[in-house]
Amino acid sequence: MSAVAFESGRKMKKLKFVFIATILLLFVCGTGAFFLIKEREENLNKEWKLFSATQIDEGIEIKITGENLMRKKGVVVTADSEENETQTVSMIYDGVYDNMDLRWSSDNDWEDTEHWVQVKFPEAVEVGSVRLYWERLNALQYALEISEDGTEWKTVFSADESPEGHCQDIILTENRETQYLRLHVMDVNKLEEDASLYYQNVSLLEMEVYGAFEDEFVLQASTVEQGKDRTLKLPEVPWKYELEFLGADYKNLIDQEGNIADTLSVTEVEIGYALHRGEKSVELPAVPITILGSEDAVCQASFPEGYELREFALLLEEKGLKNSEDFIKASNKRYNYDFLPRVSEGYLEGYLFPDTYSISPEMTCEDIINTMLRRFDEIYTDEYEKRAKEIGMSTAQVITLASIIEREAAVKDERALVSSVFHNRLKSDEYPYLQSCATVQYILEGRRDILTNADIAIDSPYNTY
Repeated sequence: MSAVAFESGRKMKKLKFVFIATILLLFVCGTGAFFLIKEREENLNKEWKLFSATQIDEGIEIKITGENLMRKKGVVVTADSEENETQTVSMIYDGVYDNMDLRWSSDNDWEDTEHWVQVKFPEAVEVGSVRLYWERLNALQYALEISEDGTEWKTVFSADESPEGHCQDIILTENRETQYLRLHVMDVNKLEEDASLYYQNVSLLEMEVYGAFEDEFVLQASTVEQGKDRTLKLPEVPWKYELEFLGADYKNLIDQEGNIADTLSVTEVEIGYALHRGEKSVELPAVPITILGSEDAVCQASFPEGYELREFALLLEEKGLKNSEDFIKASNKRYNYDFLPRVSEGYLEGYLFPDTYSISPEMTCEDIINTMLRRFDEIYTDEYEKRAKEIGMSTAQVITLASIIEREAAVKDERALVSSVFHNRLKSDEYPYLQSCATVQYILEGRRDILTNADIAIDSPYNTY
């Protein structure tokens, strides 16, 4: 089922459930229940925003706000000055915070570095937090002030040093009711390194104002205990929200359905979630969890076809079995099998047979490699070796070409066609090179969908262009 179809099905089930629940409540409780449900739905669809998601010892601390009060109808914003006709104060509440051209900038006045932005709301509002998107971090002394009439001001926040980042969150110690709010900059830096020596104006990309936090909760970092057939348990969230599992940084340890593979040792994993409420959803920062070793002493590790040696190593590390660097080091040692080529870096590439293996805690990296090599020896029978000789190829050449074909083919059904193309190129004088993208991809640290001219020009014995 596609992701769209799955989501549609989930929404239909939800609507059906709400409808049935509504009918039952009306039957049992009368019209009072109807208004209760209506209020509940309004809460779900009310505008909301993820104000912050901060990692703490217990997990991820979530703060949810309502609408940006700067976007309310009737808000009037003024400033002490504007640098030019395009960098006007209207830019700080246009909803755009990531476009440098859409900003307010005050006069570049060397004689007077005091500047302000004043907000008048259509009626008194409750202010709990303010988010400022600074263009430059040159404000040295500044404050947030409130007023009942726009003339007498009271400071609710002050700073005597520049903001730490271009996006600054100011959370008031207590919520304040006011009709006027002012950002008041009293002084700016005069430094050579940040060019503030030459630009004495204050510049803001956006200013957002929010009321009290609607919801505050923590997505708990958890520990998955020992056991068999383990699945990921989603952290609890308030009733208005739903949490969706997006994946883990160790995809071979936790699959998309949340099933947890067997592990031998304790493994730290980061989990990705999306938070849903009504029709809106946001992705959250990764939540750390700890997965204890499986209940059984033996772990089942499945190595897919087409994996390179470094991917085998990473899979073992993800499952908490072995350190990937230790496995790579062990792969460069000498193993006594007749089918292996001479020892060199990466010489086992293609000989570690992809299969599912039972791995116990006492097994070393060398033991695991020997197990995989023995499996290769079982599969690569004399018949394969005989066929290799018939077409004038050694075992090493067959394994190398087979590995290239497997990487080059997008799907399994294309392997025969790709094999035919490469064999024809090897026989033809018109094609002095194999010209396989798979061999160039092997050189690169990360895989790319499309290779560049610079990639295929890399000087390497693995480059077949």
